[in-house]
Amino acid sequence: MSQIQQFYAGQNVFITGGTGFLGKILTEKLLQSCRDIGTIYILMRPKKGNSVQERFEAFLGDTVFDVLRNDYPEFSKKIVGVEGDTAQNKLGLSETDYARLVEEVSVIFHLAATVRFTEPLEKAVAINVNSVKHVIDIARACKNLKAGIHVSTAFSHCVRKSINEELYPPPMSHEEINMLVEMLKRIEAPGNLTEITGEWPNTYCFTKAIAEGVVANYATDLPFAIFRPSIVTGAYKTPIPGWVSSPIGISGMICVCGLGIIHAVLIDTSTRLEVVPVDYVCNALIASAWKIAMTEKRSREDVPVYNYVSGNENPITWKDFDNKVRAVAKTHPFEQAVYYPSGYATKSRFLYTTLHFFLNLLPAVMIDVVLRLKGQQPRMYKLVGQIYEAFNALEYFTTQQWDFDNQKIQALWEQLGSEDKSIFPFSMQTVVWDEYVINMSKGIRKFIIGDSDGNEERARRRQRRRKELLRYRNRRNMSEIRQFYAGRNIFITGGTGFLGKALVEKLLRSCEGIGTVYLLVREKKGKTTQERMDSLLLEPVFDVLRTSSPDFSKKLVPVAGDVASEGLGLSAEDRERIVDEVSVIFHAAATVRFTERLDKAIPLNVNGVKYVLDIAKACKNLAVGVHLSTAFSNCVLSSIDEKLYVPPLSYREANDLCESLKNTEMSEGDVESVTKSVLKGWPNTYTFTKAIGEGVVAEFAGELPFAVFRPSIVINSYEEPMPGWVSGIAGFPAIICASGLGLNHIGFYDSNVRIDLVPVDYVCNALISSAWETAVTKKRHHENIPVYNYANGNEKPITCGQCVRDFQRYSNENPSLRLVYYPFFFVTTSRFVLSLLQFFLHTLPAFVIDGVARLLGKQPRMQKVATLLGNAWITIGYFTTKEWDFETHRVRSLWQRIGPTDKKEFPFSMQEVDWEKYFIRMAGGFKKYLVNEPPGNEDKAKRRYIYFYIVHSIVRLALYSFALWLVWKIFW
Repeated sequence: MSQIQQFYAGQNVFITGGTGFLGKILTEKLLQSCRDIGTIYILMRPKKGNSVQERFEAFLGDTVFDVLRNDYPEFSKKIVGVEGDTAQNKLGLSETDYARLVEEVSVIFHLAATVRFTEPLEKAVAINVNSVKHVIDIARACKNLKAGIHVSTAFSHCVRKSINEELYPPPMSHEEINMLVEMLKRIEAPGNLTEITGEWPNTYCFTKAIAEGVVANYATDLPFAIFRPSIVTGAYKTPIPGWVSSPIGISGMICVCGLGIIHAVLIDTSTRLEVVPVDYVCNALIASAWKIAMTEKRSREDVPVYNYVSGNENPITWKDFDNKVRAVAKTHPFEQAVYYPSGYATKSRFLYTTLHFFLNLLPAVMIDVVLRLKGQQPRMYKLVGQIYEAFNALEYFTTQQWDFDNQKIQALWEQLGSEDKSIFPFSMQTVVWDEYVINMSKGIRKFIIGDSDGNEERARRRQRRRKELLRYRNRRNMSEIRQFYAGRNIFITGGTGFLGKALVEKLLRSCEGIGTVYLLVREKKGKTTQERMDSLLLEPVFDVLRTSSPDFSKKLVPVAGDVASEGLGLSAEDRERIVDEVSVIFHAAATVRFTERLDKAIPLNVNGVKYVLDIAKACKNLAVGVHLSTAFSNCVLSSIDEKLYVPPLSYREANDLCESLKNTEMSEGDVESVTKSVLKGWPNTYTFTKAIGEGVVAEFAGELPFAVFRPSIVINSYEEPMPGWVSGIAGFPAIICASGLGLNHIGFYDSNVRIDLVPVDYVCNALISSAWETAVTKKRHHENIPVYNYANGNEKPITCGQCVRDFQRYSNENPSLRLVYYPFFFVTTSRFVLSLLQFFLHTLPAFVIDGVARLLGKQPRMQKVATLLGNAWITIGYFTTKEWDFETHRVRSLWQRIGPTDKKEFPFSMQEVDWEKYFIRMAGGFKKYLVNEPPGNEDKAKRRYIYFYIVHSIVRLALYSFALWLVWKIFW
């Protein structure tokens, strides 16, 4: 047994307020975790025509005891209901019950209170103040008292902005408040409540502050403590995640908003929200009683105070909390909702009143009119009015924040042994807010609204219908693209690649009503499909989404497979699921290595297309499919239109070639020779197989709602999800990044040639939009497959020279901390000059550096880097020394077709791009996402840059001097 369990073994406990929210959980926890406890006496009074015995039987039948009932069926034998009333002297106990408690009880928990903020003063004083004196009198009479706890509230002294774990002077003494109440009763006048309560916002906080004064005055010599929890909400873990008993406070707010009754709330979303789960509150309460009993009390010592709050250890703002609740409302909606749950939070009283009238009251009146016409009892206007009054009472706590000290609670947690920490967890640092909000929302759904566990899907369907109704009513301002994707299940190949990640993130962030997104993921480098999926979800691309929609991962389902395998390598179960559910397909998987062997490139870039089309043909509800190609698939032409061209090889011919390369024992030289003869002008296997891939779409997708999307060179994001975001390092961005780091000093490009660069976020927006247009545009039988060329040349041209200059200028002004040498650059369009520059500027310095590394016992690596850079320039030189005219009529027409809302949500017009701003973001993105440069080191990076500049200047001076000396020696 743990220390706390040992203490409670054999102890008889007396609880006031045991039938309330906190009292039920406290009783359940004591019986669940302290099985050797003695008797638990619970004070009860007759209520609403029910006798104490009837209330006791109803109490034992509460769902809060369901788990305990299964684990410990005899638990009820340890609970005794005692008739009484906290507002009466000696708690209204009979002589027999009083004597029994005094004789047997050793631990007292005084929880009883009225929590109504608008309670009349007389009643609030009787229950919240006088009861404390009655409980202390009984505690003083107890023969074996070891510990007593008065449960107050963290907001008892809310007139202070900083609240420590100490006693504060009460607004009135126990005697003064009772004299005032008696005087008001005699003159039969309620008095001006504001004059009485002063700065305190309501009678609840006012009387709780006075009650603490009662404890300070009358319990100083007793083993008594004051326990102050903040806003107590549904259970986090035990006995049932999310358990809650009534729709009050935060739970009530979530309830009425989730039901679609209320659409405007009065909250300052920038302030901290002080909420604590009821099970953690009870665990801390049980532990604090143990602490009081174990601590020797010095005479007349101040009564210890425990502030149990969340803000110090695990703060959360109203905004974050609201975002999490909204996210859960989409995945776990209330079946009994009367309207789609949407709304606004504001701290402005004027704006709130206006919104309340239009969004809450007016709809309520309209509903009541309809109810009257149907002969039914109108109820919505009255209900909304009651909720409005309740929200007004909460305004004081939802529009400001407090600083609470809770060192005693934290010290108490540290004093517990590991076993007690496991049995009685209460450290708020262990609370995961995402998980808690899910549990809390499920609890409200189940225990307050009464939705059954098995109706989530039905509730989601009803919510989608309500959402569609709401969208229909706001169609002029609605996003047509969002409407299209709402409720649709998506299948994406290549979703773990650079473009694929951005596409997945954008779909989940901007199309919040989307269904499930299935990602084809293959095992790679020893990692399973699930392990790769887990790694993907942790990537920075999802940082913004993680904040706005913490549960976004629930919409992502990894599907094990391989794009190069027949049927995509799907299991029968996964294939059936996709065929039954998917209505949108994005085929983005490909090998983008320019030098890939043909027998590897064809299965991925050609056969993968055929296998995806086979799946698409089998899909029962296919709305659209898009094959992602490249603007350079037909780069053998100088002018490329938005149409399909005759491929260099058919699907069958490509596979015959692939088989011949696999089955013959060719050397690498022979394979390279065959490849050159087959390419017929195409510069590499990537563009060659992409051209064949388009031919596969033309050959096999004639009757499908399919499109081909051709982006040019895809680079860092412009705006979303973060400016400059990039993943992986390859191609043109890799060369640019290496130049900024001082690794690359040569450029194989024509400064006057246009280069076609497109930001990845704009590419994804255009891709999503083109899928929408293909789906909603009626396709005529055997009509050509629509092709979208997404390039910048026609709308926002930029030359290679301008691109490099802009990037270099910013890199020099804001150098990287990872700089390896001073960044300088020589440009050529000659292969011969390129080779010379490669030797003198890359190979030779790399040889020297690696030699030094070997002498120092380090791993040489610069030769490898130099070779990679040289090969990279040779590979991309084809695209940086010539230019193409891309026709983008269909993409420009698409931009004109979409509405203003979609243009704002899915921007892709290249005319909107500011290249100067873009290259600043691009350089920042390289520093943050590729070289993992920590922020805040700008001064250190500048010093490093200056150091390398000095070194470079010395080296250059030495070389110039040597050259002059050599010339002098030769000619003089």
